Amino acid sequence: MTRVPVTVTPLHKHHGKHGGLIALGLLVTSGAVVWLTEPRGTDERSVATTTPVQSPAASVAPPVDRGPPITSEPVITATPKHTRVTAIGFATFDERRTQHVGAPVHGWLQKTRASSLGRKVKQGEVLGVVYSADVYFATVDLLTEVRDFTNQELLDRQRIRLLRLGMPRSTLARIEKTRQPQAMLPIVARASGMVVAEQALERQFLDPRSGEELFTISDPHRVWVFVEVPDADVPRVNVGAAAKLSIDGLPSALAAKVGYVFRRSDGGTRTVRFDVTSPRPIVANARVSAEIELAR
Repeated sequence: MTRVPVTVTPLHKHHGKHGGLIALGLLVTSGAVVWLTEPRGTDERSVATTTPVQSPAASVAPPVDRGPPITSEPVITATPKHTRVTAIGFATFDERRTQHVGAPVHGWLQKTRASSLGRKVKQGEVLGVVYSADVYFATVDLLTEVRDFTNQELLDRQRIRLLRLGMPRSTLARIEKTRQPQAMLPIVARASGMVVAEQALERQFLDPRSGEELFTISDPHRVWVFVEVPDADVPRVNVGAAAKLSIDGLPSALAAKVGYVFRRSDGGTRTVRFDVTSPRPIVANARVSAEIELAR
């Protein structure tokens, strides 16, 4: 530290009454000059506390990822799914309870009634008779085997031939007992039910190759209903789902449950079947409107 020399002029002896004050003033002045000319250093402790020291690595702080900016969006309320779907279809007879009576052989038909449509019949009841040369020659072959019996297998073969044509076992036993061939073949109902369709005509010539149906016997109180459901709603249609069916010819809707959902889609829809029991008979191909409950 460099000090500036200060020249102090020696006080002369003053003999006045103000000599003491003058000497005191000179002393104060000298002290002030020394203090003002004194160089001042920097206080390291003060610098340490007032000036922060940063390392080069910490000089730039990494950016903080605060995620995407928060924006305000309008609140959208989801539209509730519909709980029902309406499908259109038709009714048909339950095939498990339906028999289709066709022409078994070539011949002429004679019906037992002018019309059997709408009439209830019992299993084994005769609906008509066919007069056929084929039947006559088949009974002749049977009686030949009975008369000239040589082999049980050959006899049974002739019996089975007539049974397949629809010959009742009781009629077959009577032919063997009386040894009289016959050309008449009875047409019988194989199950009880109602005659729901009749295409047979009196004195009609029958050809089994035509596939023509003479009578249809079923239970019109037990039917199948088929409706078409859009593919978009099919995943929510469960077997056993409740539905209401409005069927042409019935005064009120029927409660029903889904019985089967078909796997194949056709034209953007899939077929759904109902097994319906009705207190009133339902005609074939009656138009149906179904309201089906959908799963949530």
